[in-house]
Amino acid sequence: DPEIDAMVSGSGFIAAVWTEFLTLVRERGGTGRDVHRLATPEGRPLLAQFADLLVSNVTRTLTMFVDCAKSLTDRIAAGNYDWVNEDITAENFPIRMDSGAYELCLLRLNLNRTISTAEVEEVLEVRNLKPAAIENLLAFGIACPNLQLDFPIVALGSRWQNPHGGWEVPLLSRGTRGRFLDLDLVEDGWGPVYRFLAIRKHA
Repeated sequence: DPEIDAMVSGSGFIAAVWTEFLTLVRERGGTGRDVHRLATPEGRPLLAQFADLLVSNVTRTLTMFVDCAKSLTDRIAAGNYDWVNEDITAENFPIRMDSGAYELCLLRLNLNRTISTAEVEEVLEVRNLKPAAIENLLAFGIACPNLQLDFPIVALGSRWQNPHGGWEVPLLSRGTRGRFLDLDLVEDGWGPVYRFLAIRKHA
């Protein structure tokens, strides 16, 4: 939007935002020296983290009951997937959560680049979220079966180390035969198309 772009580039807007930012830094015990770091090479990663957080957004939130008395096999069967990665087994992905209601959030990172798993986890932490586990992912797949046809949905909270030493996480995706329950390598990073399932933390 050219009008908004012109507004946020104006000196008055920049001054107002900067003043508020300085106030927030000082409220947290920071000083001018801390702010000055942003103008140095050391500050660029901090600015990048802020930019990533700014363009991320939660696209869907729902409260879902997870019955952990059910086996992994039963959960997968209830999802009616067209194909399931054979390495998604109870041995590789044991159920660790307690039964109960969980507030699940689907996070989109509006980035035009590949982002690392560590960067995704940093954004989740700042938003008071934690990565969902496979139990949550399977419950989500049952409740919203067609959403994975639009974009892959990842649960970073459950991991399995494959025989080659790489760590893999479960995801719901679209394959040649329909709805897939698959695995992807943590080390590969995540492109703009991915969404991340997370759990809202509560005090």
